[in-house]
Parts: sequence; structure tokens; C-alpha cells
Amino acid sequence: MESKSDKQKDRESLLEINSEHKYRSENLPFDIDVWYPSLAPFTFYTTFYPLTLTEATSIMNYQKTRYQGMKLLTMKDVHILRKLESNLDAIFKSDPNLKHGAFLRLCGRSPKDAEPFDRTKQVVVPYQEALAQLQRNNKLDANLKLRAVARVNWLKVTTGAECLSLILTSERVFADLHDWLRWGEPEQIVLRKFEPELFLENEFRIYVCKNKILCISQYDHYAVYPDLFPQKPLIKKKILEEFKRVHPFVREESYCMDFAWLPKQNIVILIEISPFLTCTGPALYTWNEIHQKQKQRE
Repeated sequence: MESKSDKQKDRESLLEINSEHKYRSENLPFDIDVWYPSLAPFTFYTTFYPLTLTEATSIMNYQKTRYQGMKLLTMKDVHILRKLESNLDAIFKSDPNLKHGAFLRLCGRSPKDAEPFDRTKQVVVPYQEALAQLQRNNKLDANLKLRAVARVNWLKVTTGAECLSLILTSERVFADLHDWLRWGEPEQIVLRKFEPELFLENEFRIYVCKNKILCISQYDHYAVYPDLFPQKPLIKKKILEEFKRVHPFVREESYCMDFAWLPKQNIVILIEISPFLTCTGPALYTWNEIHQKQKQRE
């Protein structure tokens, strides 16, 4: 029997359970550049910077040189990356919606695994301030520390340099750009208007199947937020109301949707949508539990 060709093995590897390309392909219909034009009135202001192939290649060359020792980075790449930084600076200076900063992501996901430009300024100090504030009315324990971490917006950027620090140090970015360069799905740098009232503790995910909500979950499944319990009826009411407004424009009957609860403004606002598939996190549920709820509805 002839052995499988390298191309055939490569194609089969794309379908493996943990394949990055499989995850990427499942999420493509739910990338922000796909749904934002239809749902812009319901979510945060967003602007897009389409990456060029040369910019993507230079980002990849930087990461391969820094993390894999492949020595691919050239002076041409450096000039391209500096120009990219300058272009992003120009966006911040010219767009009044971003005057207080932006949340950075790519079309499919955010660089949550990246290294911020200034760890002390963007992570350590905000964490210490958040922990001190929480300690005024709460006993210090592991959960309180997690709640403080959840109040650190380390993906907030205000300059091109801060953007590049995230882009050049994220394995998520590396994987998504690799997928583009190999399989042809373009990527963009996405800058979303920063909302100072939005913290992880105020994010919620709904699971929609055949046009109906199966369940609602707190997004963060690591910490307990006691302050949310008395607000549950109000938050649920706001989410259900906003879902009724947004759903007719989604153009999908089954999906997951993340909402932000902004208590001072007393509103719920759409963050993003994701596929109703196991590549999307189940939050406080498991996918077995979600599928069980689905069967009960059928």
C-alpha cells in the first residue's frame, strides 16, 4: 500500500479536533467584519485596518525570529512594522471616537495572550488599584484577587506602539495570520471604542438555538461576583429586551451572543456573536448541559 502523500496528510490534519484551521473555519461566518455592518447600531463603534500581505508576513517573521529562533526578520520587515505603527497612530489621532483609547482585536478573536507595551502601567498598577478598591468592603481572598484581575483592561490601546506590542507577542495573532497566509482568508486589525464602564464581571453570554434563548451565563467562569446576585432580575430583563431588538438583524437562527451590562448607564449593549458550536466557550455551563437544554426544547 502506498503511503499517504504529504498534501493528503496535511489536508486531513486540518480536520483534527484541535486543528487551528478547523476552529478558524467554524468562526469565519461570525467574524466581526462579517456581522458589524448589520449590527453596528447595537454595539460599540468599530473601525478596521485591513492588513496587507507584506504586513502580515513581517509580523510572522518577527514572531518566528523572536520565539522560534528562525532568524527571518529583515530590515525591510522592521521598516514595514514601523510604518504599520505610524499608520495606527494616525488612526488614533484622526478618529474622535478613539480619543479615550480602543479595545484591540483581529476579526476572529482578541490577543488575550499578548504582552502589553507597559506591563507596570497597563497591568500592575490597575490591578493594585482595583484590589485596593475591592478590599474596602470585602475580605482579601483568592476570589477577590480574581475579581481585581477582571477589572484590568490590558487590551486597551491608545498608540500604535501599544497595538504592535499586542500583535507581535500573541500566539493567537500568529495562528490567525498563519491561517490567512496559507489558506487565503484576509485579516484586519480591529479597533473598538473603549468603554471605561465595561469590566469582565459585567459580560454575559446567551446561547440561542432556532431563534430562541436556551440559557444565559456570566461570561467569566473563574470568579464569583456577589454584587451581581441582587441585580440578576434587572440584568436578565435588559438582556432579553436587547436580544429582541438585535436578533432580527443577525441572519442566523442559532448562535452565541455576548452582552455588556453598563450599570451606570442602565443599558445592555452587544459585544460580539459566536457560532453555536463547541469552539465557543460554554462559560458557566458545559456543552453537554447546553445540548441537553436544546433537546428539552425540541
